[in-house]
Amino acid sequence: MSRFTFELARRINQCIESYNESHARRVPITPAMSRILENDPDDVPYRPHRNSRSRGPASRPSLITIMEIAKALGTTVSHLIGERSDRLTSQDRRNLAAIAHYLQERFPRIESRSLPSE
Repeated sequence: MSRFTFELARRINQCIESYNESHARRVPITPAMSRILENDPDDVPYRPHRNSRSRGPASRPSLITIMEIAKALGTTVSHLIGERSDRLTSQDRRNLAAIAHYLQERFPRIESRSLPSE
């Protein structure tokens, strides 16, 4: 098991708990979600697994699968994969604000009355 799938399973479990606490109905656990959750040693399956299964825990879930899980849980892929949201430094934000200000000054909005009639 990779660190990624372990962390992904933990985050999915946390999101499932949060979702189930805040919604009237429980989130449906899909087979793909179940296979990912098997990577979390603390996971308690919602039903017992068959011993004769042909597939084991998911080791490399696809982006599409993670997107579907994020949508079902009402969260983002970034949250599930543990991507930090604070990648921009304070200086980066100041630079972007300065660029936005420059563009607003340089290219003022065109008023609809100044557009030629069609």
